[in-house]
Amino acid sequence: MNAVFEGLLCGFLLSFLLGPVFIGLINTSLTKGFKQGVFYALGVAISDVFYILLCYWGIMRLISNPAIEKMFYIVGGLLLIIFGLFYLFQKAKVAGADILNTESIVTSKKRNALFKGFLMNAINPSVLFFWIGIVGVVNATAGNDSYYVFLFFASAIGVVFSLDVLKAFLAHKISIWVKDYWLTYLNKFLGALLIIVGSMFIWDILKSF
Repeated sequence: MNAVFEGLLCGFLLSFLLGPVFIGLINTSLTKGFKQGVFYALGVAISDVFYILLCYWGIMRLISNPAIEKMFYIVGGLLLIIFGLFYLFQKAKVAGADILNTESIVTSKKRNALFKGFLMNAINPSVLFFWIGIVGVVNATAGNDSYYVFLFFASAIGVVFSLDVLKAFLAHKISIWVKDYWLTYLNKFLGALLIIVGSMFIWDILKSF
């Protein structure tokens, strides 16, 4: 039970970190609706699982190379800036009943939300290094106990996804009081945040030269 409790605690703390992924989830839920928010959250969860598996497949040894670590931060920073520019100039509209009309559009929107959630989480280098740290601690604690490892990460990812779905639901519920121009400001805030975070990653690397 220690594994479950520790995993839930880790997931709870991760879920309430205020950053681009959190703002992106709220933005998606307000502009695209609750279902799109759920698929965005699913994309984030899949991205986390992907990084955890990469860590166990030995990426920690690769990342320990300072040159590779710097490359991750530079590429991730540039991608965050590109995402930021996209959001900075994108106009938003509150989700309404007329947004999703046909099954093909619904399916396409769900795929887009899934991919957006995955990509937004994956291009942030701090997420990768967060999981590298957690995997290292769990390995040191669990040793060869694969059951402990599974319970820990299943609990962590489960609570992150559940809380993200709850955030999407709450954001959708308040959407009836949200004005379109508020979402435009939210887009600009998200864009500016992504640009600032991406620039900070790149600046930290450039300072080391």
